[in-house]
Amino acid sequence: MTDEVLIDSHETPETVRMAIKMLKGLVVRVVTLAECDIVYQDTNICIERKKDDDFLSSMQDGRLHKQGLNMQPFPHRFVIIEGDFDELRKKDKRYRQYSDEQIYGKIASLEMKYNIRVLGPIKTSRKFWIQVERLIFKSKDKTVIEYSKIYQPKLNVIDRKDKVLSAVCTLNGVSVKKAQLILDVYPEVHQLCHVPIDELIHIKGIGTKVAEKVKSVYHE
Repeated sequence: MTDEVLIDSHETPETVRMAIKMLKGLVVRVVTLAECDIVYQDTNICIERKKDDDFLSSMQDGRLHKQGLNMQPFPHRFVIIEGDFDELRKKDKRYRQYSDEQIYGKIASLEMKYNIRVLGPIKTSRKFWIQVERLIFKSKDKTVIEYSKIYQPKLNVIDRKDKVLSAVCTLNGVSVKKAQLILDVYPEVHQLCHVPIDELIHIKGIGTKVAEKVKSVYHE
């Protein structure tokens, strides 16, 4: 069987050439992929490449949710962010509405709800392919992949409880106080996926609008 990496046909010729150059010893084949941008079939790795602006835009329009669902058939799922959120927000005022808390919360949500590891931001295309190569070859060797480049803004988010809180706070209209009220009763994301709206409404301080917003994101 050929040891090959599949690259989505929507990627540019420059991207394909870089993949061929960086992934030495592997055959790079361009195909149409519905699930993500890069697939290594030997160990079932699925990688979605997200530029910094596309990541923030997909937070707003819900594409991250759809992509998270699409990647579920693969046991090893990664999103690698390329770019620099701070520089992007300085250059383009359209993205200044996104705080570090919102970005971190969305990343935490992807990790916990869809079991997707988010790496980056990685500033150059070359470093992106170095990360892809590392993921592929560590999986081939069946060694533990270290996630040293997970996005960590300067926040007081240090444990799983804080990650869940940040994830819920990314929802429009859900303040930190309201998120904490919900998590005092349902501390895990999987509980939010199964709890009925009627039970959320019974939590003191949580109304119908907030409950519906939570269930629109966290559902079975």
